[in-house]
Amino acid sequence: TVWPDEGCISINGEGGFATIGDALEWADDGDTISLCSGTYEEKLRIDKSVTIKGPNSGAPAILTGPPDDSAVSIRAANATLQWLTINSSSSGIYVKDVDGVQLAGLKFGSLASTAIRSAGSTNLTIQSNTFEDITTGVVYMDEGGSVRILNNVFEGNTGNAIYVTDGVEVSLENNEFYGNMPDEDGANAAARFTDATVVTSTNNLFSGNTGKALSLNDSELVSQNDTFTLGTYALVAVGGSVLVDGATITNPTVSGIVVQTSTGSAAVRNTTVTGNPETGLSLTQTEWNSGSPTRAVGIHLTAVESIELDTVEISGFNNAGL
Repeated sequence: TVWPDEGCISINGEGGFATIGDALEWADDGDTISLCSGTYEEKLRIDKSVTIKGPNSGAPAILTGPPDDSAVSIRAANATLQWLTINSSSSGIYVKDVDGVQLAGLKFGSLASTAIRSAGSTNLTIQSNTFEDITTGVVYMDEGGSVRILNNVFEGNTGNAIYVTDGVEVSLENNEFYGNMPDEDGANAAARFTDATVVTSTNNLFSGNTGKALSLNDSELVSQNDTFTLGTYALVAVGGSVLVDGATITNPTVSGIVVQTSTGSAAVRNTTVTGNPETGLSLTQTEWNSGSPTRAVGIHLTAVESIELDTVEISGFNNAGL
């Protein structure tokens, strides 16, 4: 095979391609396409099980997508995208109906829509990426499937940073969420899950987010060893079932955990919820008398099946600890 010698993009260390698209045409399943530093103005449609990676040190490889289209469309199982910075006048990456895709070590610049949009994909991995100052949503996933979101940093984003719906199975592990802010419609959750989504959240840090850290509607949650500081609420769940084990919740401005479900159970174990009377919500006597059971409380639980509390410490709330 006579490899092109037109640029610095290689396949398995061979060749010299001028564009990523040219390299994709030559590549076979299982190949690795390596990019050099620089800016690539092209639309990537990945329909082969390849790895595309930029340099992991020095100046980055920057991909700028075409007008009014996602920068990257992934339509192949087991494709990997790694160590790129992505700009787009639409969504950054669109993953549709595929299995085993990995998105790792990515950063995002200017975007007009969601950084990562996934529909109906299984075993999607979103790992060790940096999501900063994104105003259009970070991760949106629907139409079933499964995703593992781990070791990412979410900082200064707007609206619902993660929004997952339609029965997706989610594993949220060892992520850090800082300073999430409301969008113009008032959406403001570090992670929001709806419509039969099943969530396992483990060892995540939610710090300084201005709204809810975890927000759920008609979904299932198991939270293990998560840490929450500030924000209006650590966790609000309506419908579904919730188990919180080993949480540390400090200084929410409204309440710690609020679960209201007529379909499932609520359990809180080995958890500490600490409010700050000087900065947290204090109800007036009129508000007390009118009844505000979910505000200025450490934990509020209603459930049809069962409620369990085991080794829970609560302090510092004006309305009620429990």
